[in-house]
Amino acid sequence: EVGHNARGVPDGTYVSRVSASGSAAGEAYVAFDNHRRGDFRPYAYHTTDFGRTWTSISAGLPDDGSVRTVSAFPGHANVVFLGTEHALWVSADHGAHWNTLGSNLPTTLYMDVQVQPSTGDVVVATHGRSLWILDDGSAIAEWSPAVAAESAHLFSIRPATIFQYWEDYSYRGQNFYAGDNPPDGAIIDYAVGRNAADVKITVTNPRGDVVRTLDGPGGAGVVHRVVWDLRHTPPPSTPDTNSYNLLALPRPPRSLAPAGPFVSPGTYTVALTANGVTVKRTVLVKPDPKMPVTLAQYREREAFLV
Repeated sequence: EVGHNARGVPDGTYVSRVSASGSAAGEAYVAFDNHRRGDFRPYAYHTTDFGRTWTSISAGLPDDGSVRTVSAFPGHANVVFLGTEHALWVSADHGAHWNTLGSNLPTTLYMDVQVQPSTGDVVVATHGRSLWILDDGSAIAEWSPAVAAESAHLFSIRPATIFQYWEDYSYRGQNFYAGDNPPDGAIIDYAVGRNAADVKITVTNPRGDVVRTLDGPGGAGVVHRVVWDLRHTPPPSTPDTNSYNLLALPRPPRSLAPAGPFVSPGTYTVALTANGVTVKRTVLVKPDPKMPVTLAQYREREAFLV
């Protein structure tokens, strides 16, 4: 039925993907791949009436890139991923307009895209270049022309959890895994409408006290990411000048640089200042789930260490 209702698709073309929307009843996307017959044109369609009618969403895509996968961002029906023979594309308006997803993605075949429901991580499968994971893809889901036009925009920040490690070095166990774990702390994504000479990110606790100030890049036209490690400002220190053979040592899974004490669990305010504008978001800091420590004890420890 899809082939008959999707006008412009050659009869008998292989259906490479059908993806139902998780946000709206009756909405779905379909992709066709006809490269086996020498036709490398992109074919992708969108329906909002349970497949009775289909609208082409291939406008603006290169003519030499067969579509292998198409899927909507869970909870954001307007945001759509599309993987072709050469690039990964994303749309913020149901496929009416497309942009390539940049970052460090290579030119290769993109076979599948999945968004992890509980964390919002975007997992991309390629052919020949393994997996690529973007920790917390909220910035992709929330991006829009209105956001791009703002002088400064701070994207929503997912809750962050304190992880209290028993040891800060590794026994090389992490070498068996292909992907890196997400960074410890709060992932802060932001964008600026024009180049900013000075970008400041300030974190304040529920009492209004500043616990950390971070600097960030100020280039326009991209989404920047800064990670707050859920700690206060590191204490003064001198560089370690010992000449260790770093290649012979176990590779630390986390930085061993001087670090400040952890903050206590609670809701913190993150303020982004750029181009003379300040915007704010909140982030929930959760306690280490494996530590039998009360909130009062967290606060007592924090006060003592500060």
